Amino acid sequence: MAEQPAPEIDEDGASRLRRRPTLKTSFLTGLVVAAPIGITVFLVWTFVDLVDSWVRPIILHITPRAWHPVMDAYAAIPGLGLLVAVIVLTILGALTANIVGRTIVGWGDLIVHRVPVIGAIYKTLKQIFETVVHQTGPAFKQVCLIEWPRKNCHTIAFVIGPTTGEIAAKGADDLVTIFLPHSPSPTSGYLMFLPREEVKILDMTVEEGIKMVVSVGIVAPEYAGDPSKLRSSTRGNSLIDKLARKLQAAG
Repeated sequence: MAEQPAPEIDEDGASRLRRRPTLKTSFLTGLVVAAPIGITVFLVWTFVDLVDSWVRPIILHITPRAWHPVMDAYAAIPGLGLLVAVIVLTILGALTANIVGRTIVGWGDLIVHRVPVIGAIYKTLKQIFETVVHQTGPAFKQVCLIEWPRKNCHTIAFVIGPTTGEIAAKGADDLVTIFLPHSPSPTSGYLMFLPREEVKILDMTVEEGIKMVVSVGIVAPEYAGDPSKLRSSTRGNSLIDKLARKLQAAG
């Protein structure tokens, strides 16, 4: 009986099957691509709808009742309330830029400051908004590494600048003011004054540092310095990079 020839193996076809992404990997890749876009659109739409819900009743209240049917139709347009708010705030800012406007605002501040409790809240909020709006440069200058909460345990913080005022005069020499954020919510944290030699400045930008804090270390920037100082955990830590490595391993 004649020996049957061995079947030929299509190596290219087998390689293509190995490289074909699984259903789970494809779903996760699509989720990584679509989730940031969807969340951004949702947050923007929520903000616009919130401003519209505040401005729309004011528009209907200040317009004559005979105009309400027309104003109802226009007020239903998404984003119209936000546009009206921007225009009103711009006009208000222009009016307060002259002497008459500043005088009226000064009288209003004086009256509000004399009201118990409300005056203290108003003064604090005004100082915060004036600091944020009139600030000429970024609040955080650099990203740094400090030992916290114990020795040989490091965490990311942000340098605000050299310490000034009474704290600089009565504290240690050459203090640096830093902000140690909580993760994943960097809006709260600790205000600290450390000696300069205890603060190690990093090469990453402030934006990259904030991304790392918010992502609890998942999104870590690549280090452009000496490759020998780069740990393997600092490259390709994003979800897309991990999925890409899985696809590459499958191939």
